[in-house]
Amino acid sequence: MTFSSEEKEILYYVEISSAIPSFLGTSFICLAYIYFKELRGFTFRLVVYLAIADMFTALSFAVPHYLSQELCLIQALVLNYSSLASVLWTSVIAFTLYRGVVNEEMELEGSEINCIFFAWGIPLLLEFLPFITESYGYAEGWCWIKIQNLESDINFQSATYRYGMIWRMVTYYIPLWIVIIYNCLVYWKVTNRVMETMDDVSSDNRTRHLILNRLRLYPFILVFCQVPVTIHRIYAFFDYNELAMFILAICAGFFLLINGFLNAFVYGFTDSVKQSIRKRLYPEEFVQIRNANTLFGSVESQSALFLGSTLM
Repeated sequence: MTFSSEEKEILYYVEISSAIPSFLGTSFICLAYIYFKELRGFTFRLVVYLAIADMFTALSFAVPHYLSQELCLIQALVLNYSSLASVLWTSVIAFTLYRGVVNEEMELEGSEINCIFFAWGIPLLLEFLPFITESYGYAEGWCWIKIQNLESDINFQSATYRYGMIWRMVTYYIPLWIVIIYNCLVYWKVTNRVMETMDDVSSDNRTRHLILNRLRLYPFILVFCQVPVTIHRIYAFFDYNELAMFILAICAGFFLLINGFLNAFVYGFTDSVKQSIRKRLYPEEFVQIRNANTLFGSVESQSALFLGSTLM
């Protein structure tokens, strides 16, 4: 059986409380882009696109889906689109960083339109697939792609289950884990390149650790937040103990939503952003941070936005 109305309401309030930090963090990134003109470069726009996707994920959990099927459908549509878009934008950022740091490409902005078509367009195309089999509905904690009909026991032989499992894999989990593997490989190569570069220039250990730790955090955040969500859905494929599913739904919802906050903090709250804030708050005491090329030499300076590698 699906969760009771009381259980759905409890899950809703737990999820919306987890969505608040994500919404605030992503809002900060968007406001920083609007307010600070010096941040309106290509690389920070990619971070803003990621923040927008995460913001819509957070907003989707503000929809009281348990009140009506129409609200449930709204949440399912927004969540299905924004969650995949967020994942794809992390791969775009990884790819851009690879081009700037490893390939040392100087002209990156020309690829922005392709990035937009990739990260916003693919989720839009996949959005229509579950409509074919009417697979949007209540899905073990919130509304997404259902694998059972409302108020009925799960039937592992039913068409609802088969189609739901297929669409979940096609529209989210297969792309998700392809991106996770890709991001890990890319950041491994970028980290090696940065270490080689830093060995060739004078740099203190503190700076070295800050840069390398940030690089390691990028792929780790996606894995850290998506593993509980994946476990939650895998469990639903093979078993359906209501108490276990309720606990897993709480954990999965929390990690899915905190992903937006962590993305905003790690990708967005860089030295460039902090520098802009300090410049506005303390203009008379502001000291210009040295250009990132002092550290990286020939490495593309735009990558410093992601690395947070500018020096005081």
